[in-house]
Amino acid sequence: MGSVLGDLLAQAVADQLVPGSVPSLVIPVPLSGWRGFLRGFNQSVQLAAIVSRNVGIPMDCHLLRRVRHTPHQTGLARARRRRNVRGAFRATRQLHGEHLALLDDVLTTGATLNACTRTLLDAGAASVEWWVTQRAV
Repeated sequence: MGSVLGDLLAQAVADQLVPGSVPSLVIPVPLSGWRGFLRGFNQSVQLAAIVSRNVGIPMDCHLLRRVRHTPHQTGLARARRRRNVRGAFRATRQLHGEHLALLDDVLTTGATLNACTRTLLDAGAASVEWWVTQRAV
């Protein structure tokens, strides 16, 4: 199913790309080391690899790191989700005005993507756009 979702997202992204404002990198939302170990894969990395390949934008799965394990967001209220991921991410290098695409599988409240975006902007990114396969309602 991941390859189907990745292909569909890549097509949607390709249809929306505007010459001159194409992101320089696709950044998948990282899992904590523990969650990655338990799951055996990171669904955002798998999707980002497909999208990256299909639209021709490099992926960097090392630029953004989750520096602490956080409880699952499922079942948490909006405010609790924001607190849960606050300070959970770090950029591994300075971003000198780069335009980035942050990729995640599902957008629910935006807490995780907001925390990641704040981290990337604090590291010097000029802008961050969100690419997601699904929006929870």
